[in-house]
Amino acid sequence: MSSLELRQRAAPIKPPFSKDIEFVSAGADVQDGRIEVQFVAHQPNGVTTILNHDVLHGDTFASSTWEKLDAALSQTFPLADGRQLPVLITGVDCGHRPDAVIDFVLSQARKSRQVVAVKGVAGWGRPFIDRGGRLKKRLGIYLVGVDSVKAAIYRRLQKLEYGADYLHVPDHLPDAFYAGLASESIETTYVHGFARSRFVKSVRDNEALDSCVYAHAVAGLVNRSAIKSPPQQPGGQSIRELAAKLHAIHNS
Repeated sequence: MSSLELRQRAAPIKPPFSKDIEFVSAGADVQDGRIEVQFVAHQPNGVTTILNHDVLHGDTFASSTWEKLDAALSQTFPLADGRQLPVLITGVDCGHRPDAVIDFVLSQARKSRQVVAVKGVAGWGRPFIDRGGRLKKRLGIYLVGVDSVKAAIYRRLQKLEYGADYLHVPDHLPDAFYAGLASESIETTYVHGFARSRFVKSVRDNEALDSCVYAHAVAGLVNRSAIKSPPQQPGGQSIRELAAKLHAIHNS
């Protein structure tokens, strides 16, 4: 799918958002001079919606840039039924600036936010997300099967009619976003008669795709059956309470 086709498929997505949203996840990709963070809503029947994609400019060695990410993750998303949904879970790529990522994830834990460090691993047949080792002996990380998730995202994007596993794309973002989201395709080569397939980039900046991958992957850590009821119901758990429980589980 080309960036032009994505543009044509895009639709207005603005607050208040659909009341059937169960939770919001985020994925952050770290570069030298910016952090790109994408917010994805998760709905019944595997439907997902990209709510927004922010580019936070600044040296990622500087604390001020990470403060921008902290502020972005503190926002809530208003729904049509009056609820305000916070970001339930976030995955931050630790392949670049690992020390800064460690410090940020630990700082978010002190705020009872569920933020995890993720690292993409190539290879077909890998799970969307799985526990990895420890980063610099300081922080447990999660491994994201990037090829598996990218393939799933592109299958969703190729759906032209709304239904299960549909991925809604907003129409308010700059051209660079659509180019980045459509930046990779599968290339198959033959070595000694055996087919080998891999994703290749058609443009340099693919952070829109990478952050989308992380946002979808970390959603797999969420127990969706526990959050189907609106948080205002008497005796129900709020999204923030669920996030605190997730934090306790993943850091045990």
